[in-house]
Amino acid sequence: MSPSHHRHHGSVSHGRITVVAGCVLLLVANGLIFQDAKSPVHPLPGLQIAMAISLIWIYAGAWAMCTRKYWGRYLVLTILNIASISFFLAVLVTLTTENAVLSGRLIPIIIALAIYLCVSGVLTHSRHVRRLTSRIWE
Repeated sequence: MSPSHHRHHGSVSHGRITVVAGCVLLLVANGLIFQDAKSPVHPLPGLQIAMAISLIWIYAGAWAMCTRKYWGRYLVLTILNIASISFFLAVLVTLTTENAVLSGRLIPIIIALAIYLCVSGVLTHSRHVRRLTSRIWE
């Protein structure tokens, strides 16, 4: 396969770098929410558990993508999209409800929502990630 062919269809190594960079950003997003949920004033253990579980499954999907399993991309994108919808709904409910559980704690969730949407967009549209999870051009 010629170098120009790799440029057109993407590169496996660039795909792996993209996945790892996305995982680091998601670790930061989940860490922000986890730290806020761990607050001694009003802890939210359910949110802590949800962030830990989602990170484990995202990393499992990322590992699958890096080992070139096609289902890994679908797993990661499904979790990212469900989490993005959940964060959006949490912000919406908090803003429209008096004395909501997350009142005054929306900044980490809004930051996480932005990160999740960006990572989801990159993993969806990156030709390098598509090449990583597809062996059509081998």
